[in-house]
Amino acid sequence: MSELVSRTSQAVKPWFVRAADRVVGIRADIPDEEAQRGRLLNLLALTGVLISSSFIGMVVFGLRLGHIESRRQAVIFAAFPAITALLSLICIGFAKRGRVILSARVYVWVSFGAIAAGAALFNGYRSATWLVLIWPVALAGNLLRPMASNTAAAGGLLFYACVAAAQRAGLYEPRLPTALESFPFFALTYGWVMIVFVVGLMTYITGRSLRGALAGLQQATSDLALARDELSDRVDERTSQLAERAEQFRVVAELIQVAAGAEDLASLLDTAVELVSGRLGYYHVGIFLLDAGRRWAVLSAASSEGGRRMLDRNHQLRVGQQGIVGYVAEMGVSRYAFNVGADAAYFSNPDLSETRSEIALPLIVADRIIGVLDIQSREQSAFDESDVEVLRVLADGVAVSLENVRRLEDTQNALARLERYQEDDAVRGWRQALSRRHMRVGFTYRDGVAEAATLRVEGLGERIESVEGVTREASEDGRHLLLAPIRVSGSRLGVLSFESASPWTDQAVRLVENVANQLDLALTNARLLEETRLRASQEAARGEIVGRIRALNSTDAILRNAAEELGRALQVDRSRIQLVQFQDGGKRETT
Repeated sequence: MSELVSRTSQAVKPWFVRAADRVVGIRADIPDEEAQRGRLLNLLALTGVLISSSFIGMVVFGLRLGHIESRRQAVIFAAFPAITALLSLICIGFAKRGRVILSARVYVWVSFGAIAAGAALFNGYRSATWLVLIWPVALAGNLLRPMASNTAAAGGLLFYACVAAAQRAGLYEPRLPTALESFPFFALTYGWVMIVFVVGLMTYITGRSLRGALAGLQQATSDLALARDELSDRVDERTSQLAERAEQFRVVAELIQVAAGAEDLASLLDTAVELVSGRLGYYHVGIFLLDAGRRWAVLSAASSEGGRRMLDRNHQLRVGQQGIVGYVAEMGVSRYAFNVGADAAYFSNPDLSETRSEIALPLIVADRIIGVLDIQSREQSAFDESDVEVLRVLADGVAVSLENVRRLEDTQNALARLERYQEDDAVRGWRQALSRRHMRVGFTYRDGVAEAATLRVEGLGERIESVEGVTREASEDGRHLLLAPIRVSGSRLGVLSFESASPWTDQAVRLVENVANQLDLALTNARLLEETRLRASQEAARGEIVGRIRALNSTDAILRNAAEELGRALQVDRSRIQLVQFQDGGKRETT
């Protein structure tokens, strides 16, 4: 309808108005604000052409009346408005091509310069041409910015003052002066032209723009009021939806937080299904996990009575072949049935006979399907798109929690194995170290002297296994004992025992406890250093023995030297090297 009205209004316009509209038109791809300024520029530039034409007519009329003394002066006089008219057409062309800002600046300030130069050339400060400066001053305020009109006016006054001062001081004289008697003619002509085109036409343009702006504002206000009412209704509706959705997400966040606190897989699965069923109001929630071969989706947790019966008989569905769960386990996309009776993929289960709608969501971690979250409701069409979004977030949280628990269990198992390996390695190392000392490592401090002793000092060896922490005891003869176990890498290796005639204080107990705790690292470092030195000495001995053997040339000398050197290095009572010859038939002959 609006397009039809626009075409009708264009048809009833006069031809010159339609031609002017084509002249001032701007390219459609220019932004609205810049296009509006471009149309205003073209309209004012077109007005400038009319003003220049009026000035040229004034020159012709003034020449006939004798106000212009010669044709040469008239040609020069007419050249200024002609150049200004050409400038107006050039700026219109550039503005129609999108160079609006540059065209506006050139048009304003070149027009200002041309008028000032004409005034200076003809009669100086006595010239009526200064009246025409009203035109660029008005252009600057409309095309550039409001402050630009003040700048143009101040520049015109300053230039006029400089010309007047120079002319009165005799430093400057106009090159083409006209008779002073012609001043009223030029002033009257310039004045009327400015009144008609600047005051009248520009006021009309401004008023028309203002009316259009007011009409647009009224229409925008009406549209805004209508949009505000519609928006208010939408906001109320959306607010209600968001409140409901926020509550759902709050529940989901709480469920994910509770599920994230589980420390083992079984408790996590049971917690997840019970919380989803209880907090979101679904009568059955089940979690299926894929087996190692990824062929079966095995029910691992369920919230309903029927689901628990399915757990008891190890319920499982073949991936990609049975039910909605099997489909989701294979494809990795959510699937829901508003009416399970109409869904071809639905797997009828007598244990869940009350199901009317169902949704299954994949449990995905790092683009890998690990299981399926299955939710069923007694209501038909119980799930919509917004529910699917919330439940998808829930499924992602449950999947991450499952993966984290699995990784935690794997890490704990690996850590336990590592601790066992370290403990076994430490025990093996200490056994080797003790065996090198014939199981006799111990010291006794008595009367200011430390002496080597066996581990079974004064009957304390039997209590090593029973001492768990620092223990205070009283002997039969009235002396006070203090026992502290020595542990290395978690294994009980020995015991510290102290005797005193007076009871042991708490400060002494803490001191012994701290020292016993530090012995672990100290003894381990000492043993490792001892083993390192032993290996180094063994390597040195090996190199020395091999070097001596390689220096010999006869078989007997090599064997004799090897027996001697190895026996000496190993500190044995007897060493023997014997060569065995194999005969045909597998019999051996000893030499």
